[in-house]
Amino acid sequence: MPPLLNNLHKRVRLSLLSLPLPAKCLAITITILVLHSALLLTASARGNGQLMEQQQTLLAEQWVRQIAFQTQQGMMQSDKLALLSVLRLHVENPLLNYARIADNEGRVLVEAGEDHPELRTYSSEIHIGKDIAGSVSIGIDSSLARIDRGVLNTQLFILAGVLTGLIATLLFMASSKLDRLLQKAGSELLRPSEDPAPSDYSAKDSLGELLAAVHQQRAELPELTTHENNWFVLHLHWQHFKRLSQQWGKAELDRRLARSYQIALALSRLYHGELEITRNDGLSLRFSALENADDPLLRALCCGWLLQALDKDLGASPRIGMLRSRGNRYQLAANQSALIESLAKLGGSGIQTSLSGDTGKLLDQWIDRNESGLELKSRYRALLEKQLARLQEQLDSTAGQSAEA
Repeated sequence: MPPLLNNLHKRVRLSLLSLPLPAKCLAITITILVLHSALLLTASARGNGQLMEQQQTLLAEQWVRQIAFQTQQGMMQSDKLALLSVLRLHVENPLLNYARIADNEGRVLVEAGEDHPELRTYSSEIHIGKDIAGSVSIGIDSSLARIDRGVLNTQLFILAGVLTGLIATLLFMASSKLDRLLQKAGSELLRPSEDPAPSDYSAKDSLGELLAAVHQQRAELPELTTHENNWFVLHLHWQHFKRLSQQWGKAELDRRLARSYQIALALSRLYHGELEITRNDGLSLRFSALENADDPLLRALCCGWLLQALDKDLGASPRIGMLRSRGNRYQLAANQSALIESLAKLGGSGIQTSLSGDTGKLLDQWIDRNESGLELKSRYRALLEKQLARLQEQLDSTAGQSAEA
């Protein structure tokens, strides 16, 4: 679709959507009916024109053959006066503007009426026995047929307008009633009455069921689907948050928090986790098992190591726990919040874990235990240090652009 038509289509659609229901229905109906009437009128005008032209041609051919028959006697006697009287008799008809008779060599013998280029000419030979004695030509003004077609098309257009107005009026009345019913139902939803009146809509269709349900105010208990989850939760606790929030101004604190959330969101996408905020002094990421992906515990460890390195100012301390539970989504959310609260209370710095015995054994694949706590093995640290350098470079570049702005 060309850009101009595309923009026009969007504007028309937006203007229709912004109208109230009765006006919208009326506008759509009138548009459809006008387009239908225009197409019908165009097709009818074309068909009527072709039919009238065929009728005019048939009439003219019969007419000119009749004149040729009537002039046979005059051509035999070479009586121009008789030939002229025949032509004048026919030219008195308002449909015939011009007529002439010529001999077999094309020389005009007699003519009547006024010839002009806009006339449509029809001819017929004059036979005397088997010989061609001459020819008759008549000229008919086609403008009369166009006038008749115009009158007929005007009548069709008026009829289409009347039908459009009638249908639009009926639809407007129906849509206005429907709009009032919907407004009444909306008011009942916003301000339920003690004894709501039944709906005035009596049809047993989907709209009738909806309006009846609104006015009867039946409380349908939603079904809560039960799920079973197996998540690793990484909670990044900001140990210096309380002190720094008092030391920094609001603008600086908001800037630092926005940066921390931005980093956590980027890493959650990189390591296929979900970022969630349940406390103001930290953030949490949730990891679950994915096909063809690293173990969720390893992804949590990598994210925790990077977040700790990038969020040193706030005293970021990663704490990892596991959540195995079954219930609906609200129960799972409550269990996750309880786990995050317990992780936030863990002491110590560096990566801390709160894992069961079987899960804790998995850590030995990826970490070394020492006096200061848990540390990722060197082969994983090398990869993370490269990612850390790239992230730090992006942060420094973004900070430089902000300072220039």
